Order: sequence, then C-alpha cells, then structure tokens
Amino acid sequence: MHHITTDIQALVIGMNESKELGKNVLQNVESISAVVEQSAAGSEQIAASMVEQLEAFKKMGEKVTTLRQLTDDLQQMMAKFQMK
Repeated sequence: MHHITTDIQALVIGMNESKELGKNVLQNVESISAVVEQSAAGSEQIAASMVEQLEAFKKMGEKVTTLRQLTDDLQQMMAKFQMK
C-alpha cells in the first residue's frame, strides 16, 4: 500500500512539474508571438514610409522638370533682349 501511495505522490509531482513546464512554454510562445506582431507592424511602417518617400521623389522630379522648363523659357526671353 505504501508503494502505491509513493507512486501516486510521484505522479502528482510529475504532473505539477509538467503543468509548470506547459505554462512556461505557453508564456514563451506568447512572447514570440508579440515579437512577431511588433516586427510585422514595424515592417508595415517601413513600407508606408518608403511609399511616402517615393511619392515625394516623384513630386520633386516633377518640380525639377518644371524648373528646367522655366529656366529654358527665361533664357529664351533673355535672348530676345540681348544686344547684338
């Protein structure tokens, strides 16, 4: 009888240890999940910033083109007033 009681106590201890290990595994999985979510959010922010920068570069290119055209127009107008 004592042998059965000892075996049951050992089994209960083992089950409690297993339960604690299960909790630790769950906590670690939740931590990893949180890191993955943060990483995904960071990647989305980087992608959004890249899109904004691309748009800004497009606008800057358009303004440079406009400035070149204005410069060409100004040079043509100035050429009319040059002394020959």
